[in-house]
Amino acid sequence: MQDSNVYKAPESNLHQAADGQSPILNFKRFSAWGVFFLSVITLGFYGYYWLYNRGRCVNENTDKKLSFVPLIVTIVSVVALNIAPFIGGSVLSNLFVILGLYLTTIVSFYMCVFSTRNRLKSIINAGSESPVKVGPILTFFFSHIYLQYKINQAIDKQSMNNNDRDSGETPPLQQAA
Repeated sequence: MQDSNVYKAPESNLHQAADGQSPILNFKRFSAWGVFFLSVITLGFYGYYWLYNRGRCVNENTDKKLSFVPLIVTIVSVVALNIAPFIGGSVLSNLFVILGLYLTTIVSFYMCVFSTRNRLKSIINAGSESPVKVGPILTFFFSHIYLQYKINQAIDKQSMNNNDRDSGETPPLQQAA
């Protein structure tokens, strides 16, 4: 008789990249326009879901894990910002509370966005011959929409590189050189 627990669920890493395959290929491709329109329709809340969902995917594909604390602080601050105007008290005290919550929301949101950007950048460039730039300025202004665009760009680039390697052909741009 074996000493192992027969009721224990089997363990395996399903997100481990195949030999020579970039970990970015474990991400799902989704249109950046889809991210934009879902963000507009949901009044911005899809952005928080996107950061959480992609953060989970990042944590499965890298050793440097993302913390979800800044994202939780952001969501709690947004909810508190919507409740704060209805709390009684003087106008001046409410103004300071709202200003503090607003600053907390902005700082924690960008902490989450830029930590996700840094981890994504390392994942994108892990199995790539040519590094992909993920610009900080575009990340600041377009956050999750821009990061989704870069994920799609990296997936397309890696898929094309894998297909070229599998077929043994050189890409058309390299044949002319």
